Amino acid sequence: MMTQSSFLDEPPEERRAPEGGGGPIGPYARGSETSREAAYLSSVAGSQGAALRRVWEYLKGRKDTGATDEEGQQALRMEGNTYRPRRVDLQRQGLVVDSGYTRLTVRRRRAAVYMAREHSPRHQIPVR
Repeated sequence: MMTQSSFLDEPPEERRAPEGGGGPIGPYARGSETSREAAYLSSVAGSQGAALRRVWEYLKGRKDTGATDEEGQQALRMEGNTYRPRRVDLQRQGLVVDSGYTRLTVRRRRAAVYMAREHSPRHQIPVR
């Protein structure tokens, strides 16, 4: 008898929403980045989920230009203590990556540039 692989076959850490973000990620089509992205983003509820989706859409829209945390905070008019944890959540899920580039902040300090994995030439690895 042939068994169909299921979302539940994945290790629990692969299907968890970010800390404080609720239960596990819903089912998604294996190998489909957009399906995994949608399942993850819909698994996070409330204002945390809304902020997460705003950060994700912003970084995705920046394509290969990416953004520093400071740039994202300014563009979205979001406090650092709201923006950074959402970017980290997206990074932990593999949707956002550190591009390896830096840019100067307003205070002339080097800051990492983050971008959606799909736009990072250094991170063209298939999503599980």
